Amino acid sequence: MFKYLAVVMITTLFMVSCNNGTTKNQDNTPEYTPEEVVQTDEPKATEQPVSLDKLAYKDVPFTTLDQKEIKISDYKGKRVLLNFWATWCRPCVGEMPSMNKAFSELSDENYVFLAASNERIAKINSFTQSVKYDFTFIKADDQFRPFNVQVIPMTLIFDTNGEVAMTLTGSMAWDEAEILKQLRAVK
Repeated sequence: MFKYLAVVMITTLFMVSCNNGTTKNQDNTPEYTPEEVVQTDEPKATEQPVSLDKLAYKDVPFTTLDQKEIKISDYKGKRVLLNFWATWCRPCVGEMPSMNKAFSELSDENYVFLAASNERIAKINSFTQSVKYDFTFIKADDQFRPFNVQVIPMTLIFDTNGEVAMTLTGSMAWDEAEILKQLRAVK
């Protein structure tokens, strides 16, 4: 009996140690586990622009839900809000109504809002059909990595030159006056 229990424990330990904590979808795209999601009560904006490889992130390809390729560099001359999210992430989904209100308010002010998920397009489409938001949803295959996304929701704000002006982590109330003021201040 003791030998049997020891074999089961060793096998279980071996199997657990082989898992790196990241799960994969059926199509092998990485998916963050809920333990990696951090929700904050207060928005946390970096004081300085994030040091990203400028050549790398501007031309990182994303796919729209109608299968068109887009890049941040396609929006030069516009301010871009790039939000990383997932359908299973409650804080991500919870901030979307206020994000949509902010988009409605800022869309005439040279702003583009992009919501990037690394889930399958069919799953993103299913989500977008159940809600009615006016901003653009995009597919990010492995594009979380070049943007150094450690937690979701995470949002990068790009200025009109395509430079990262602000990084925000956690769920935001995007339609609050103070956040709208910060977004409008981005040149």
